Amino acid sequence: AWVYSMTFGDQSTGAFLPPDSPGVFVRPTESALDAAGNLFVSDRANHRIQKFAPDGSLLGVRGEFGSATGSFKNPTGIAFNPSTGFIYVADAYNRIQVFDASDAMNAQDGLQISVASPLSVTASPTDGTLYVSTALGEIKHLTAAGALIEEWPLAGPRGIGIDGAGDVYLSSVTQG
Repeated sequence: AWVYSMTFGDQSTGAFLPPDSPGVFVRPTESALDAAGNLFVSDRANHRIQKFAPDGSLLGVRGEFGSATGSFKNPTGIAFNPSTGFIYVADAYNRIQVFDASDAMNAQDGLQISVASPLSVTASPTDGTLYVSTALGEIKHLTAAGALIEEWPLAGPRGIGIDGAGDVYLSSVTQG
């Protein structure tokens, strides 16, 4: 079992850490584990991702508000692709940013996949393809490099899960 806990603020003085301090979250949206058991967390309001070791220690912080590679405008989803070793970050700024999981905090890499208003991204454990939900009411099935395989409409799509057999599970916030 993997357990992560975090203490906010200085417990001896009652002081609180600034919201943009390393290891602090303002609006965490999704998390992903890489093959080594490291935890990546997308933090929407801080416009960054953070990487933690299996023991919970902070390994790095990447990002700030912006449109350059390695910067984010509301990262809403994150996934590890075991087929490629890449971390995929759904950035509401109309793109998926792709980083090598072993060096995801290095600002010199980064492939970008153009997707309008992505909310969540998940990598298939069976073939490495990606599934992306968008704020436009779409589910997109993409190759690991970002080429469109297929897409279909879904009102209010949010989370996506894929089991070991490749079956895809979708969640929607819209009733009906």
